Amino acid sequence: MICLVFNGYYRSGTTIMWWIMRESNPNMLHIYEPLSPDVSLDVSGNLHGISIGKAIVEEYKRLPKLEEFRKIREKTNFALPFDLDQVKGVMDFLHDLDIPVIVQPNNFHFILRDISKKYGCKVIHIIRNPVDTWIASTCLDPATTHLLTPKTMIFHKLAWIGLKVIPKASLNILAMSRINKGYYLEEEFESICNHFKYDKNLVRDFLDKRLTVWSFCNYIAWKQIKSCKHGMIVYYEDIVKDPRYWFEEMENFSGVKFSDVREIKSYICSLERLKETFIERLKTLKLYTIVKQFYPPDKWF
Repeated sequence: MICLVFNGYYRSGTTIMWWIMRESNPNMLHIYEPLSPDVSLDVSGNLHGISIGKAIVEEYKRLPKLEEFRKIREKTNFALPFDLDQVKGVMDFLHDLDIPVIVQPNNFHFILRDISKKYGCKVIHIIRNPVDTWIASTCLDPATTHLLTPKTMIFHKLAWIGLKVIPKASLNILAMSRINKGYYLEEEFESICNHFKYDKNLVRDFLDKRLTVWSFCNYIAWKQIKSCKHGMIVYYEDIVKDPRYWFEEMENFSGVKFSDVREIKSYICSLERLKETFIERLKTLKLYTIVKQFYPPDKWF
């Protein structure tokens, strides 16, 4: 039975929260990104480190009727779902299990209310500021330097120096770089623009695309939660400041333990000039009005 869906846009802290919930609730089954084509059921990845990669596979191996689940998953559309029917096969399978299940997706933003209503589960959506989310989606992420080649390591170091010394100029250069193209950016950008009739002429570079996707995904998720009886919004920055308080709040809300309290870090979101540049971009994209609703000014770092 699905008891909790913990959702968030890519690089918003969902992986560390998944790890904390897994360590705190060994009696539950913890399904990591069941609709991500980059997550193998058999091979440990190293994007999030050896321990987490191994744990993801271990959880899938605990899954009853794994081969049946594999077949259902392979037939499921991995694109950004706009309708519950797109994920129903996978979710029905997990909900029919006799063990309590926690599902941690990164793309259920538009169907959270329907999932909660259909399966009677609690839903938590986590929001992280767009600066850190962007940084963590590129090879600038300090947590993934062990994956960089010598060439990309030089790029990484120069980019960080630039962001700290001349943030606005460096950001404008990095915004055009192919480093931004990960996490299904192009596919999701096109899907969102088509679905919401967004004017693509407002977009200048890869970072604008990322901000467009980040804005719509979090805004619609926030709206879904607001109209959901069993939904909760949390902010990554709040958890960084006071993890014990927010872990207790999430535990009281969901019934899932968050007892394995670890240090959760931010990156460089405190740089005022970088923040101002991101806000300028959101205004140019005509997205700041909706962003202020789910990420109000007092949340900006």
